[in-house]
Amino acid sequence: MVTLVHLAARPGGQLDLSVYRAGSQRLLDGASVYAQPYGDLPFTYPPFAALVMVPLAVLPATLAELVLPLLSALALVVVWHRCGLATRWLLLVAPASAVLEPVWMTQHFGQVNLLLLALVLADLVGPTSRWRGVLTGIAAGLKLTPLVFLGYLVVTRQWRAAGVMAAVFAATVMVPIVLLPGDGLRFWTSVLPDAERIGASWFAGNQSVMGVLARLGGDAAWVRPAWFVLASVLVLLLLWLARLLFLRGDTLGAVSATGLASLLASPVSWSHHWVWCIPLGVVLLRRAGLLPALLWAALFVAAPHLWVPRGHDSELGWTWAHLPGDAYVWGALAWLAVVGRTSWRPVARATSAHDVPERLASRA
Repeated sequence: MVTLVHLAARPGGQLDLSVYRAGSQRLLDGASVYAQPYGDLPFTYPPFAALVMVPLAVLPATLAELVLPLLSALALVVVWHRCGLATRWLLLVAPASAVLEPVWMTQHFGQVNLLLLALVLADLVGPTSRWRGVLTGIAAGLKLTPLVFLGYLVVTRQWRAAGVMAAVFAATVMVPIVLLPGDGLRFWTSVLPDAERIGASWFAGNQSVMGVLARLGGDAAWVRPAWFVLASVLVLLLLWLARLLFLRGDTLGAVSATGLASLLASPVSWSHHWVWCIPLGVVLLRRAGLLPALLWAALFVAAPHLWVPRGHDSELGWTWAHLPGDAYVWGALAWLAVVGRTSWRPVARATSAHDVPERLASRA
């Protein structure tokens, strides 16, 4: 119901859903998914995503505009369930979380962020299964950023799950190459390296390290090398933290830290990609208490980057606006500092996922 009210109150949205449908329709028409953009927004996902989204293209537009947001609403329930929320609270808390900017923006654009988040949490948080890695491999096939979880599975020595995820992801690459040899290869050789397809990295909505640096330096030669160094350092720090949390039995914390690494390191992390704020906030509540968690939630309700000058390259002229305009990144660094401080203490060396005590694993 909250989803339907939101869609009714914000007409003219779901632009990204239109891009998905247009890309899959071109596939059905025998044309290249990547040849013709929808308006100014081309299809930027791997060809596997175009195959998966074909049902959205087949459905009438009005029905597709209901189906995807409702699936995202169900995914939101799955996310909260994997975060440990008691069943009796799900119907209250899940709709209330629609006030978070990444959540309502995901619904407004008709994005798939909540579905990807639900796939990863359903796969990696909870009791170990022989199928662990399958859903995360599919998520990586739909959008490449979940590939960072292969690193998580390696540093936590979940070797079987890492192999499963790698195999599933490889299948998402090979199937389109067999079925769509043109686009199956074109994505990896020409579409993926083309940074212009996703828009200028200094747009205010890009809440990543690259976004911060681009807003400071524009097209300056130092921006990309600085991003590479800082992003690499942050990924290593967050994977190290993920291992610490995993060894303490905090699987949600470990997976959330890895998700944060993907947000900070990706060249473009639009604000609606930050649906990871939900599990990250739960981890902060458990490890640092109520006040830091409330401040974290307030950040994503306020969405300060929406209230500063933006658009028409005005971000390149920011001075004071960098503080509120880059707020998701500053909040993420604060999360890393707080959770890292509360997590650091000597731990027994583990040689595999099975070395984590069963009583700790059962708490995940």
